[in-house]
Amino acid sequence: TGGGGVPSPNSTRHDKKKTHRKQRSKDKLEQKYLKEKQDENKDKRLRVIRELLESEKAHVKALDIVVERYIRPLTQNDIAEFSTIRAIFSNLELIRNWNSTFLANLEAHLECGDTFGDLFMEMIPFMRQLYTQYNEN
Repeated sequence: TGGGGVPSPNSTRHDKKKTHRKQRSKDKLEQKYLKEKQDENKDKRLRVIRELLESEKAHVKALDIVVERYIRPLTQNDIAEFSTIRAIFSNLELIRNWNSTFLANLEAHLECGDTFGDLFMEMIPFMRQLYTQYNEN
């Protein structure tokens, strides 16, 4: 400070530079934190997508087994009436077809780097209808 407690112009400039450096340092830390948070969110998203794909693949595989090893042989060999097969398995073949289409669309969206919201909005009403029908049987 200069005489009489008044800050000198040099000390005022020094204080401003010091404040500016602190702000830049704070900004860099915030940017680093945001980047880490974005990376963390991206990793979580990828884990969820992988889990969704893997569980959907397993579900389709299980449905394929039921359709190919049970429903088709029963139907093709006239072992049971269609109404009996339908009573036992309901609309499982339609559900399998829907899940296969859903899986293919999920994989296509993933390859293109698209988000999945539009796919869910488009396909979920059909899924709800199919599973509601299945549960009613």
